[in-house]
Amino acid sequence: MEAVFYSLAFGGSEIAPLQLVRSLESVRFFHPDLPVFVYLFGEAPPDFLRQLRQLHAEVRHLGDHCAYIARTEPDRAALFALDPKIHRWLVLEEPELKACTRLLYIDSDTLFFAPPSKLFERYRDADLYAREEPFCRRSIHGYNPALVDEEGIAALRTSEGLGPVPPFNTGVCMLSRAMADAITAILPQYFEYLFRFLAWFHLNPLSRATGINSTPITDERYLRPAAKRALPYKSENRWIVDQVALWLALGRFTNLRYGDFAPYDVWQGGEFQQLSTSARFPILCHYFGSNTMQFFDLLQRILASGGTTWR
Repeated sequence: MEAVFYSLAFGGSEIAPLQLVRSLESVRFFHPDLPVFVYLFGEAPPDFLRQLRQLHAEVRHLGDHCAYIARTEPDRAALFALDPKIHRWLVLEEPELKACTRLLYIDSDTLFFAPPSKLFERYRDADLYAREEPFCRRSIHGYNPALVDEEGIAALRTSEGLGPVPPFNTGVCMLSRAMADAITAILPQYFEYLFRFLAWFHLNPLSRATGINSTPITDERYLRPAAKRALPYKSENRWIVDQVALWLALGRFTNLRYGDFAPYDVWQGGEFQQLSTSARFPILCHYFGSNTMQFFDLLQRILASGGTTWR
């Protein structure tokens, strides 16, 4: 079985539930029957749950975010629970997802312009498909080592005895059964690399923790004693620290195959600005949460002018 899944923790972003509903609406416009699982942490508003039911999502309530992480990381759960993105990989152990042969994870800030089945049909050879991380060497917008220092990351891999993993953005990921199982298997290493990066952040604080330099994880009770294990972080973008930790941890496996979604099939970030001029819309657009208002304002103008048949 192939399925789409979302994972959302309440108590952080107020706009994420609205984004998720719009995303799911776009899935259902093209696919009324595609299996879609929504994993929720914390107390969800009744109106949100009603909308998910109306859109025929399989909703799974997994309780308190911190308590769920504590099943894997009992001693550091309070620290990792400060990040609203961690749980997306933990839910791969849920029985519904373990029964799937292929999975498409999508962040809430994603909208479909074509059937999700097109992704499953076009991308079948690799164990993981995703867009390249913006400004890595494969980026269509050029390489910026200040944001993704691939040489520095390669040096970390060498020092840790790990194989290469291409930097990829985790907002939209298609996973084979082998990749889903691999991510589950390396969760202890993933958390350890994340913890060591956070310890380095503690030793190297930013003078201004805003924009791309921000990370929600900070707690001296945990990080001060870990200073000797700190791992140098090779990016000015501290928000993607969980991604860098995953790239490293997956380096334990040398038999996994990685592929990139074509930029014309999956747009990310500011690429949505092509909406007003592009003759070909993508299968989906991961517009990034910081662009939400601009994205929907532009989309509304295009819909009003008849620029696309998507509704």
